[in-house]
Amino acid sequence: MLIISFLKGFVRIREMDIQNTFYIVGIVFMTLGILILMGIAIVLFYIHKKVGNIHNFIETRINELTALVVKPVKTAADMARSILPETSKKVKRKR
Repeated sequence: MLIISFLKGFVRIREMDIQNTFYIVGIVFMTLGILILMGIAIVLFYIHKKVGNIHNFIETRINELTALVVKPVKTAADMARSILPETSKKVKRKR
C-alpha cells in the first residue's frame, strides 16, 4: 500500500488496476534481484582472490621446505654467507 500511495504522488492516477500493481511489484523485485546478484558476484571474486593468496603462500612455503630437504648443504652455505658478514663486523667492533 505504501508503494501505491508513493507512486500516486508522482503519477496522476486515480485508480491503479491490478495489472499496473503487478508491473510495479515486478520491477521492484527484479531490481532487488539484480542488486543481490551483483553483490554475490562481488563476494565471489573477493573470496577467489583470498583463496589465491592463501594458495600462493602455501606453495611458497612448500617450495622453501623442499629446497631445505633436497639441498641442505647449499641452503646452509647460503645462510652462512648471509649471516657471516654481519657477525664478522660485530666481532671486529668488539676487539
